[in-house]
Amino acid sequence: MLGSLLVVAPSWFLTIPPGTGPDAPFHQASTWCAGGLQEGRCEQGSKPETRLVPRFILGTCPPSAPLDECGREMTETDQVNWQGLHVSAYYTLNSVFVSGNPRASVAAMRLFNVAAFAAVVMAAWWVAGARLRRSLVVGLALASPAILWLVVAATNQAWTIAGLVGFWVFVLAADERGDWRDLRFRVAVAGALACTGLVVVSRSDGLIFLAISAATCAVIVSDRRGVPFRWVVAVTGGLAVVSGLLLQYVLAPNVFDYYIRFLQGE
Repeated sequence: MLGSLLVVAPSWFLTIPPGTGPDAPFHQASTWCAGGLQEGRCEQGSKPETRLVPRFILGTCPPSAPLDECGREMTETDQVNWQGLHVSAYYTLNSVFVSGNPRASVAAMRLFNVAAFAAVVMAAWWVAGARLRRSLVVGLALASPAILWLVVAATNQAWTIAGLVGFWVFVLAADERGDWRDLRFRVAVAGALACTGLVVVSRSDGLIFLAISAATCAVIVSDRRGVPFRWVVAVTGGLAVVSGLLLQYVLAPNVFDYYIRFLQGE
């Protein structure tokens, strides 16, 4: 499964045009502008909320347009994370790959995302027991079309998917092993924390999915331990929601203003 991903994914991300993933124009423009205004990469638009970015990364180049010419052409967009609606860590890290060659930059970001996902899956496979490995394989097989599409899209969903896939495996593997002297137990704990970080720094709403995963893992663990699952769900769900709201307020405070305006119908 993992070998197929490593073989198919590079072929896939080298052939699909940029801007075709979920909200890809927004995420790629945000990545290009994460380092601030720079000539030829991210320039101020005609309005405070707009930016000029290479047309190529938005996927709006006509099929007949020469790639080099379209790659240098700047176009205006308001789909950029200038309001801080998403956590900027993903965009900031991937902006390292931004160069004067948009095509090479997008390919490097996609390869980086695939490598991160593969690293999470390999580590999860190593720490998991036989039953968890079977569950991991079945889950990846069932979700492979969505995973393949999201992971190679050069958007923040790649990190969210990687974090959520690894989180439940690492948590349940740590519970199965339960001995700090076991190297795989320590790797499982570190992996769960790392996957939490991936989700937190990738999407402002990622902690909602993480809370669901945590509550599900808590139910499974409580069933093994004989603890009433309703208390486990209440405690873990409550802590996840409260800590998630606090963390998101620190990392992306403007997202709360957006939610309030959305609820008010503005």
